[in-house]
Amino acid sequence: MNRLNERGLSLVELLAAITIAAIVIGVVSSAIFQTYTGFATVTARESTQENARLVTEHIVNRVREQPYVISQSDENFLELTAPDGNPDTPDDFVHYRREGTNLSVITRANNRVATTLIATNVTEAHAELIDAHGQIITGSSPLQAQEIRISLNFRTTDKHMQHFSTTISIPSWNQYR
Repeated sequence: MNRLNERGLSLVELLAAITIAAIVIGVVSSAIFQTYTGFATVTARESTQENARLVTEHIVNRVREQPYVISQSDENFLELTAPDGNPDTPDDFVHYRREGTNLSVITRANNRVATTLIATNVTEAHAELIDAHGQIITGSSPLQAQEIRISLNFRTTDKHMQHFSTTISIPSWNQYR
């Protein structure tokens, strides 16, 4: 029998082919996993930025809608109250409240109260009222606020957090009266 004429693969050739295929499959699957992880991170970051933008847009629209008295309390990170001057009727208000990881807005308009969820995965929500001299307002003088500094922290994944902050200018309603 002539072994030179026989066709086939030796055991060494077969093992080499399997090893090369395993390396190629490992590199390709690693690249696919990295792409998926990067896409998930970018998607989470974009979603967080969109949530933060929606929250600040909501606050900006409300602040510029009418002259509110702007304040804070322990249960609400930001309160907007529209006093109507009548002590017999309750004032309209907009309260921004963080409960757990949800950020809700509670509104009273025309004696109707409504609660709306405006953001999720919020781990911290903080607002500072700033006067005309750039100083943080403490105590009971919310009518002097010229700006609101909003600071929000969002959980994007189990291990990652994203911080968002912005400053909202409050219109001087006295110049329009």
